[in-house]
Amino acid sequence: MIVRAPRRRRRLRQAFRRIHRLFNGSALCNSPMKMVGLFSIALVLGMVGPADADPQRQRRADQDAARAARVDGRNLPVREIERRILPSMKGAQYIGFDFDSDAAVYTLKFLRDGNVIWVSVDARSGAVIGRTGR
Repeated sequence: MIVRAPRRRRRLRQAFRRIHRLFNGSALCNSPMKMVGLFSIALVLGMVGPADADPQRQRRADQDAARAARVDGRNLPVREIERRILPSMKGAQYIGFDFDSDAAVYTLKFLRDGNVIWVSVDARSGAVIGRTGR
């Protein structure tokens, strides 16, 4: 006489088999086209991954370079530059700044009447190099 497992156990075994097939790849890659599609998706995702970390590294390198130049006395502190530039931007809201370590330029960002204004300032001398916006 064959003794059958209770329904719950049978259902559990069936669920485990489905999961096993899913992770084993037989359910996903049962045709060559699916296999090519999965490979191309994995390839694209692999190429996108490392690019996300690059801007963070560049930003960190810029921060380190700005600090080193300020400590060495080559660049003015950003607070000094802000102290010089902010009074000339009456009616504009100060948003923040960026630093380009290669060119030693601070770019201060302002907002006035819905327009963004960028003011480029030489980090060594504090002189305004350029300005965009109104």
